Amino acid sequence: MSLTQKHLLLYLSILKVHQKKLPQAMRLTGNEYIRAEFKAHKKATPEQLQIFTREWTMYLQHLQASEDVGLDLEEDVRDELSNAQKQKLNELAREIYNKNQ
Repeated sequence: MSLTQKHLLLYLSILKVHQKKLPQAMRLTGNEYIRAEFKAHKKATPEQLQIFTREWTMYLQHLQASEDVGLDLEEDVRDELSNAQKQKLNELAREIYNKNQ
């Protein structure tokens, strides 16, 4: 299987898990994000593709193993996030909220 075929299979696998596990608003945002990421990495170096593939494979495995995808974070977990993580989380929440309007 060529590298392109492996990436296509990984991409389709992620979309399939999104369909099964994510609420609609999260799924729409997530699908747009992975589409942009995979498109942006079409001309990546072999070293970059290796890292890219490893990270997205780990994401896929995490989603497949998770039962609580899409639930709100508990307060103690939110308190432990760095400022950058909190900012990114707020940006994603706004984006999801705006898609539902």
